Amino acid sequence: ERMTVCNMGTELGSMITLFGEEEPETDVMRTLTVNLSELKPQIACPFSPVNVKPVAEVAGTPITQVAVGSCTNGRLNDIEQVYNVLKDRKVASHVNMLVFPASRDIQNEMDRRGWSEVIRNAGATILNPGCGPCFGAHEGLVSPRDVVVSSTNRNFPGRMGSTEAQIYLASPLTATLSAVKGEIVEPGAENV
Repeated sequence: ERMTVCNMGTELGSMITLFGEEEPETDVMRTLTVNLSELKPQIACPFSPVNVKPVAEVAGTPITQVAVGSCTNGRLNDIEQVYNVLKDRKVASHVNMLVFPASRDIQNEMDRRGWSEVIRNAGATILNPGCGPCFGAHEGLVSPRDVVVSSTNRNFPGRMGSTEAQIYLASPLTATLSAVKGEIVEPGAENV
């Protein structure tokens, strides 16, 4: 989770995000405690990572593509969420689902555990580890009519291709459930 928080720090205006040691010896400026069990699943709506709403507000929006992984959410525990959803389900026929492990080690572990085969058989495409479509230079480029749910880190106009594409940022779980249903789905409320 530290990697994701550091990666997303820039979206909140930070120049740099660092984590200290597990138990810091230095003074802490402020501690913020959040009861995560009280939070509802959130989604960043087009066209900014800070345009955040509860997923329930956009649930039912039809989608055409899902991208999970890359540097922000391509860790093994992220891919495990994809595997757990897809082991008993298929990606909707009109949805293009792309999975980008964050590293070769993660991809090798996916293969070793048998997850890659399950994910591919469910209709998703596993692409090379590392950077994915979020910077708009290769795999997964979107067209003007695409509506995308991505677990990557940015959704500015043109970021993944067309400036007209609607890009939502969500968790790997929300993205994968949405790929199965073919529309944005709120985890916990899904009927997939």
